[in-house]
Amino acid sequence: MERVLASSTLSALLLGGEVTDPDAALASWGKALKQPTAQGLVVGRSLLYPAGGDVAGAADRAVSLL
Repeated sequence: MERVLASSTLSALLLGGEVTDPDAALASWGKALKQPTAQGLVVGRSLLYPAGGDVAGAADRAVSLL
C-alpha cells in the first residue's frame, strides 16, 4: 500500500475492505497513514460490526491512527 501511495502526489483515503484480523488491519492502516498522501480512512463494516462487538473500542483504535 505504501508503494502505491508514494507513486502519486494526490490525496488518498484508505478503504478498509473486509477485515478478518483487526490487529493486522490496524497495523497495515497505521503504516500506510504515515505516507504524506494518505489523508484518512473509509472503513465501514470493520468499525460498525467489529469481531468482538465493541464498536466504540474499534472506532477508538482506528481514530488513534489518525
